[in-house]
Amino acid sequence: MNLSKELSIDQIENKNLLKVKLESIKLGTMLRRSNFRKQCAETYSIQRLLYRIMVIMFMDKPMRALWESSNMLADCLKGAGKDCYYRLLKNERSNWRNLLLMVTKKLLRPLEKLTPRQERVLILDDTPNKKRGKDIELLSWHYDHSTHTHYKGFTQVHLGWSDGNSYLPMDFCPKVSPDRRTNTREKKIDQRTCGAQRRKESFETKLEQGLKMLSRCYAAGVDVGYVVYDSWFAKPSFIKSVFDIGYQTVCQLVRNDKIWHVTYLEKTWTLKALYRHLQETKSFSKMTIGNIQQYVASIVVQHANGLELKLLFCKTGRKKEWIVIASTDAAQSNRHVLETYAKRWDIEQFFKDSKQLLKLGKEQSIDFDVQIAMTTIRLMTYAIGSSMRRELLDERTFGELFELLENQFSRLNLDRDILSLIFNYVLESLSTLAKKKVMTELQVIFDCLLENFASNGLIREKKKVA
Repeated sequence: MNLSKELSIDQIENKNLLKVKLESIKLGTMLRRSNFRKQCAETYSIQRLLYRIMVIMFMDKPMRALWESSNMLADCLKGAGKDCYYRLLKNERSNWRNLLLMVTKKLLRPLEKLTPRQERVLILDDTPNKKRGKDIELLSWHYDHSTHTHYKGFTQVHLGWSDGNSYLPMDFCPKVSPDRRTNTREKKIDQRTCGAQRRKESFETKLEQGLKMLSRCYAAGVDVGYVVYDSWFAKPSFIKSVFDIGYQTVCQLVRNDKIWHVTYLEKTWTLKALYRHLQETKSFSKMTIGNIQQYVASIVVQHANGLELKLLFCKTGRKKEWIVIASTDAAQSNRHVLETYAKRWDIEQFFKDSKQLLKLGKEQSIDFDVQIAMTTIRLMTYAIGSSMRRELLDERTFGELFELLENQFSRLNLDRDILSLIFNYVLESLSTLAKKKVMTELQVIFDCLLENFASNGLIREKKKVA
């Protein structure tokens, strides 16, 4: 989803679609339920401050434009200074996580009606969040497995909702390496506040953070068919924990003989041994997913932790590389397993768009609460933009009305008299232009069109452009 191309500044600023969207989801009520309170007798409401911050993100302007520009928007908040915004962002008592979840749940309601439950997924993944400063609170060094490099900053674990057409971020959690911190800076706050809880969970492992996020979504009533994640999260204990929460899993397995021993045909097998067995028994068959032709073989196995898994061994063409896709739903078809796992790409597209367009991870404030607040606002902005894009540009938003019109148009035969009237009017206009020597070079093309119209009975008589 390219927000800068598909949602123009004219739509956001002049038509105030963003403002209307925030009012329609009752953002003010959500702010009150998430413990947002004005401080120091602020003149400006929190809802209007958030609205302005989101607008400058859509307009690709820095935060300082909020207090340095006095006429950025027609309804700008004149007089709101830097301190006004940072008092909002630095408040450790504000429950930003609850606000993001409430906003996303509200935006999901119309989208859930368009897609069956089995096509909706939650996607779990992590992304590097690099920082330049040295004094940022809880800053630490991390290792990026994709580029095999070390970087300074945070690792953000993200959870998002997708139906294959729209992606909405649900939750996130920054990961801190306790033994590789660059400083000892920590803000002194009440340990009962939301900010203190976010600091504590940043020291947990990514697997623990992922399970807690899934538990919160399940408790909030987020109903999806599957949870999708890559091989890094696909540990036997993690898959079992996700299943115990109440979600089915589709994931890629790492080919590690130390952690993956399964029971098949009353024997214990490794993944490599199973692959050789399937090759020897010629169990692979061709399957085309999108434009890619694959060779797929599937079996149902039992793990020692009690889980029944459906394993898909996939290889493309003549390459010797192969991967294993696992599903805890043994009744799921092979094609649906692969199509479900392919939706994991939506979160990669989200990382790319949010970093390029909304500057995700670019906040350089040394306050950890500001880091959490700005990341949450960026995710909310993306979710609202994704919902607006679906409403404005996706025909599926018309729902049953669109399907009805599509069926009617597919069977409709337009009245030939009306078409004849239209074509004759066009021909008369072209004849007039031709007499004025404006379009004489198109004479041959017009004659060919007339031949076609006359042969199909779309015009009563064949005319020539004079």
